[in-house]
Amino acid sequence: MNVKIATWNSQGKPTTDPKQKILKQLLNDCDFVLIQECGGLTQAELDAISAHKILYSVGQAGALNNRCTTCIITRHVGLSFDSKYLQSDTGRSVIYTQYNGMVIGTLHSNAGGSGQFDATTAMSLINSIGENTFIVGGDFNCQPSELPSGMTRTVQIGTASRGFKVYPSNCGKVTHPGSGKELDFFLRSEGVFTKNTERHHEQGGDHYPVVTEVS
Repeated sequence: MNVKIATWNSQGKPTTDPKQKILKQLLNDCDFVLIQECGGLTQAELDAISAHKILYSVGQAGALNNRCTTCIITRHVGLSFDSKYLQSDTGRSVIYTQYNGMVIGTLHSNAGGSGQFDATTAMSLINSIGENTFIVGGDFNCQPSELPSGMTRTVQIGTASRGFKVYPSNCGKVTHPGSGKELDFFLRSEGVFTKNTERHHEQGGDHYPVVTEVS
């Protein structure tokens, strides 16, 4: 199973160039495009950019407008979508779909030093849906090395006996030039393997998209 997935914080609706150009490239290349801060992108607006794509979007708590809406766009029809409220101080949600037995989700973690805690909560929720078969891409507002365990390759969620491990799939480059940090990456379960995780060649908004391939 080769599935190509992109994650991108578009910093607003990607319906005008250069963001629209980037979105078209991602939609042409990828099976799934996960967008944070999609600005309330609608199905009609998506249809005008790229035909035969399905849009699922969810607004985010704490935002006074739809700019911080997150979405999943896919070329695969007949999939079901859902979201899980994190029940944390930030009130963020992780949204997801299931494809070929794998859960694919996206999260826009809260800024201000709490991104790693949103990530931990989201992984626990997603693992309860697709145990050992999930991948979540997003703007985690922290770097892989800042995740709770402080490790760059393996993150332990819960206790050693009853918890589980997630593995960052990241490009190793700055994805948010404004902060000089790598905030955009994927977290995957032990049962999911990725390759060719790369930063997109063009920046859109204040973030670069990141693309990976599940093999």
